[in-house]
Amino acid sequence: MARLLPLAIMALAALFRLFDLGLPNTLVFDETYYVKDAYSLLLNGVELDWQSDSDDQFASGDTSGLTGDPSFVVHPPLGKWLIAVGLLVFGQGNSFGWRIVVALLGIASVWLGMKCAERIFESKIWANLAGLFLAIDGVGIVLSRTALLDQILGFFALLAFYFLLRDLNEIQSIGLG
Repeated sequence: MARLLPLAIMALAALFRLFDLGLPNTLVFDETYYVKDAYSLLLNGVELDWQSDSDDQFASGDTSGLTGDPSFVVHPPLGKWLIAVGLLVFGQGNSFGWRIVVALLGIASVWLGMKCAERIFESKIWANLAGLFLAIDGVGIVLSRTALLDQILGFFALLAFYFLLRDLNEIQSIGLG
């Protein structure tokens, strides 16, 4: 039972983050910037500007709205490159494709949250409870289901915290802390 509970929590996290991931089949919120910038990075290696009315065209697979003008870049490219992986695999007109990498990082964040809680509390029960809370958290679910940079940043921040906890445990185990 103790081994099945973390798997069940991860399955729940995956269900909430992956079920009908491609809906709506349109760019929502700031996806209009990040997804189209990701496509431009994939195609040109740099972010280029788009015509102002190109969202619906892009969502249907038509990339004719991409101009040759430079875009006003305000965010580092790593998150957009990760979104571009989904575009590369599934195509630019596929909303599932531009959201899948963020969803997978959201699922991985639940696992990392469980691992961090296990190191902090030294308890599988508290780790599973923390994982359950992360799996069903509405904000975490929504951010994992949209191609925004927030969940990507959250994943890497949590990963850094996990490695910090591992390092602190190592220092304590050799008697330096």
